[in-house]
Amino acid sequence: MTRKNLKKLEIRIVENTPIKKITYEEMKEYQEKHNKENWDIICEVMRKLSEM
Repeated sequence: MTRKNLKKLEIRIVENTPIKKITYEEMKEYQEKHNKENWDIICEVMRKLSEM
């Protein structure tokens, strides 16, 4: 997955979160605070969901 696609994915996750609106910056902070491995798992799950 390219960097550009990852950025699109992040933005889509943010846009599709009606429960709590989070900004792109907050998403970035979350990424930095939490384990990179966990983030990779989230990305993998989201990618699989988007392919379905």
